[in-house]
Amino acid sequence: MSKHEGSRSPDRSGVLTTAAIPDYEQELQWLSRDSIKRVVAMKTKASVAGFLKKFWVVVVIVAALVVAVAVVSRLRTFFDSDQPYVSASLPADEIKPINTKRVTYEIVGPPDASGRVSYLDVNGKTMEASFTSLPWSVTVSTTDPGVLANVVAQGDTAALGCRILVNDKLVAEDFAEGRDAQAFCLDKAA
Repeated sequence: MSKHEGSRSPDRSGVLTTAAIPDYEQELQWLSRDSIKRVVAMKTKASVAGFLKKFWVVVVIVAALVVAVAVVSRLRTFFDSDQPYVSASLPADEIKPINTKRVTYEIVGPPDASGRVSYLDVNGKTMEASFTSLPWSVTVSTTDPGVLANVVAQGDTAALGCRILVNDKLVAEDFAEGRDAQAFCLDKAA
């Protein structure tokens, strides 16, 4: 029996026998214990490297998510946004409109005329009304910086007119003549 064969434990020189070496490492039986440990460590490193070669994108994404969670949680505590909102103990002052716009729609013509009128309110919704005598007018108010003002009127008369006034200043005017006259006024920047 040579010194590489048999079922004895390692001899004084530190050479391992087949009984002391696992089956998958029989070809390495002539190596010392330290050499075997180094080979096993290299195989482990190789398997980790192989894993990283296959799944490096996943590893990078997981690392980025961990860093993002850490940063966001730190920022939340830094700005105290993780604390519940506590309202003021005193009520806030009432907000008073400081630049109120009054848009007045007027329909003019013969006093005995009747008909229908459509106009836009401050929210841009079409409102409809009837008139049985002229002049007819309606006023809407808003604090918005700009309002689209539009009025259309049609009556059973041969002459009809419309006006749009913003804060009592004339901004649009139209007069129509003819059978069942129809007048149309528009101001895009009231």
